[in-house]
Amino acid sequence: MSNCACAVGALLVSLLALVEPARATSLRITCRDGDPEALVRIGRFALEGIGPFRMTAAVCDFDQTCDGACTFAFCSLGEFLCANHPVCVGPGTGVCQPGSAPVDQFVVPVGGGQSLPDVGFGFDLTLRCRRSPGWR
Repeated sequence: MSNCACAVGALLVSLLALVEPARATSLRITCRDGDPEALVRIGRFALEGIGPFRMTAAVCDFDQTCDGACTFAFCSLGEFLCANHPVCVGPGTGVCQPGSAPVDQFVVPVGGGQSLPDVGFGFDLTLRCRRSPGWR
């Protein structure tokens, strides 16, 4: 192998060492105990340069009772993640319609949180549960 080819190879290895691996985008869903509407905050997307932004989605406290925990419910967590990604076009929203049983459920106590790193579609998911304003 020529000296030129060795130099190019060494340069490529050096450049690859400098490249930082892609980080997942944070997707944080915050619920209030007893309230079905969640606040969804999506971190910055490096792909399109958009975000962070907020929206609401009916994915939390599926049992709709102030019982000290939030029940996060998705008809499909994968569909919900896809629906919140700017380049994914999926079949649905992942939000259960009335009368539909959720496929994916997570129960988080009030004041707590649950982190699900690298859940798919380049997201790190954090589920947070807050106390209802009227609950003591």
